Amino acid sequence: MRLTADQVFLAAAVGVKRQYYAMERNLRDKKSVNAREGWTLHIEGAAGELAACLAMGIEWPATVNAGKAPDAWEHLEIRRRIEQWYDLAIRDGDRPERLYVLVAGQIPLFRVVGWIKGRNGMIPQYRKDPNGRGEAWFVPQADLLDIQPLADFIKHNRTGRIL
Repeated sequence: MRLTADQVFLAAAVGVKRQYYAMERNLRDKKSVNAREGWTLHIEGAAGELAACLAMGIEWPATVNAGKAPDAWEHLEIRRRIEQWYDLAIRDGDRPERLYVLVAGQIPLFRVVGWIKGRNGMIPQYRKDPNGRGEAWFVPQADLLDIQPLADFIKHNRTGRIL
């Protein structure tokens, strides 16, 4: 999935707003090593969300300051990782009933890797601390489900019922 210039500008605007509001509220990103990383994480994260939604043919809500609301649809959490081989991260506090989608890449190129239901990814064999930033569940890409059946399900089932 290659984002157009207009799509990149839209994602960048959303990412900048997210970082600005986080700074205004003195919120620190759990994943950031330093405060300046927040700008990049929010902009690239928003672009990854947009890329996933475009690839799945669903609307991207482009939310800012949405609290615990899902990233897209009624139940989707979209996780962007910069490297193509990284696992999907599910963290403490994430909701087991939500669906987690892995997107790999950075502006403007992304690849929607796959997805897993939260509770299926929150199992002991995936629990680790690979970078010294705290334990989480890291689901290998080989264990993720194909994105196309999920995209088809979402397009044809607007009832809010989840898989």
